[in-house]
Amino acid sequence: MPASDTVGLNDRFMDLFIDVLHEAECSYTLGLTWTTDAPYRETESKVSRRKQQGAVCVEMECAAMAAAAQFRNTDFFTFFYAADSLAGSEWTPRSLVAENRTDDQTRISFLAFELGLKILSEN
Repeated sequence: MPASDTVGLNDRFMDLFIDVLHEAECSYTLGLTWTTDAPYRETESKVSRRKQQGAVCVEMECAAMAAAAQFRNTDFFTFFYAADSLAGSEWTPRSLVAENRTDDQTRISFLAFELGLKILSEN
């Protein structure tokens, strides 16, 4: 695939997942993700530019997985559950593991399984 600032995601399942979120009464935000391996090394101007481009979160694997899926011509869909926040002037840690948030872990799994069931029912 040609070099680019962005990697498009397969949005084939987006509407189904939004239905799952509505049915589960789960709030959500749609937006771009910024893939970087070292968010602590990024400059304020780069962070500001990414936000202006529509980035709502930072993660480390999505772009690589999306690129591999496109190369292999296979479906790939992802959603993110916000954990740590670096959006403010200070780091806000919110680990799903360290705080023993099993209800949130269960909810994330539920959403993924519900999407899988909807995909299966459409095929």
